[in-house]
Amino acid sequence: MKPLSRRGIQLLAAAVAGWSGCRAYDHFSARNQVHAATLLPQPPSSIPVEPAQGASRQTQIMRFGFPGTDSVRFLDDYVLSYDRRNRTAHWVFEHLTKERLQKNDKIDRSKCEFHEDLQVHPYFRSQNTDYKGSGFDRGHLAAAGNHRVCQSDVDQTFLLSNMAPQVGKGFHRDAW
Repeated sequence: MKPLSRRGIQLLAAAVAGWSGCRAYDHFSARNQVHAATLLPQPPSSIPVEPAQGASRQTQIMRFGFPGTDSVRFLDDYVLSYDRRNRTAHWVFEHLTKERLQKNDKIDRSKCEFHEDLQVHPYFRSQNTDYKGSGFDRGHLAAAGNHRVCQSDVDQTFLLSNMAPQVGKGFHRDAW
């Protein structure tokens, strides 16, 4: 058997490197694609508009169904589905009523601090350091001002799983 020449070894190494690069590109580029769910037609619902007396707050919020069931978190006054890949919520559901939006002088937003959601695995958890120096604000998805019944409801809106990066000047900090 004739030994490979130096040129043959170089060509073989280049072919292996090219093949490996293509495989890596295919593997990692597929992870960056967002696959939207197909909307399925829903049959007419026979669910009553008003929930039964004594229904839990989560039942009231989710009485019309879930848009998706990936990593669903039930908090006291809202429900969210957490996207572990992007470290933000897929969606957030709130059930807002005139009574629940009334001003409550017992609520003090200055007592609230942004904090990690300890129910999310640390590998997938959003952290305050993700926002530091990024140029983005921590924007509430379930707004703190919508949850005025008790202090713990407002506190829970400061979980980082309820935040999305938002451009501050001209958007998040201003009227839009």
